[in-house]
Amino acid sequence: MGKYSTFNFVKGQWESLSFEPQDLSEKVIIVTGSNVGIGYDTAKALARMNPTKLILACRNVGKAKKAVDEIKTVTGFQDIEPWDLDLASFASVRAFAKRFDESGLQLHVLLNNAAVASPPDFRTDDGFETTLQVNHLSTMLLTLLLLPAIRRTTASTWAPRIILLTSEVHYWADLPERTAPNILTTLNNSTAWGTANRYRVTKLFNVLFVQELARRLARSPLLGDRSIVVSSVNPGLTNTNIGVGSLSFIVKKLLFGRSAERSAITSVYVATAPEVAKLTPYGRYYSNCMAEEAADLTLGVEGEELAGRLWRESLEVIEVTDAEVKL
Repeated sequence: MGKYSTFNFVKGQWESLSFEPQDLSEKVIIVTGSNVGIGYDTAKALARMNPTKLILACRNVGKAKKAVDEIKTVTGFQDIEPWDLDLASFASVRAFAKRFDESGLQLHVLLNNAAVASPPDFRTDDGFETTLQVNHLSTMLLTLLLLPAIRRTTASTWAPRIILLTSEVHYWADLPERTAPNILTTLNNSTAWGTANRYRVTKLFNVLFVQELARRLARSPLLGDRSIVVSSVNPGLTNTNIGVGSLSFIVKKLLFGRSAERSAITSVYVATAPEVAKLTPYGRYYSNCMAEEAADLTLGVEGEELAGRLWRESLEVIEVTDAEVKL
């Protein structure tokens, strides 16, 4: 199902969703953007499964501390901490990864939940369009910098997991820039890049990054890499503050939007369900707790070529090499 109709969207919004609670003792979990919305409800559900440590990685530490206190009160789970992470800053991403690496902790689940849709500032201090940096470049950087901690986990019986939240809107992404000499440079320099399509394109990039990372881990000389489960997740249209700048989007959310608690279900399922680790090859796109075929742009030889090109261009921007991440 490389294409996605309005009927598919509306039908999917009302699908019955559930997950089986798992024992997450001895597991360390990071959820980005988890002080509100889907990330908050995802963290709350995971806290009820008693992990060793749950880290809320958030830009606003004050709000994250409040979320931590609320989750402690509601669930009774105490091993939860707020950590500072601003995806609009490469320096912040590197500082977060350095802090985690120096902690010596293993990392069992990295759940890249944070995203922006209508940022107030068009460009970050790093010089990149904000949606592009937060949703794709910094998320990719964080994932690659945390790979050493994830690799420390591969010796255990638990298959570590890397999850990126994408969206069904990736099916509708328009990417004429793929014919340009450099996709990212062209997008970053364009002031005509509309808000709606910026979000769609970055959600497409999430799917492509997951697919390419999964392919590289599968052929890695490090045998443990082949057990790392990499997935993208569509939470469905949700009644949260993301996209508040668009009136049409607000109306659509009021008509069809899910609660954040319901939208968190697929994330929790992919992060914890044993059967997800058995469904190979990895790099799959999940929607409504099921693996689905992603957009046409991600499929076949052309999809692989696009994902590989995006990987190479992105590494150049975030100043990471394949040799550094051993991929």
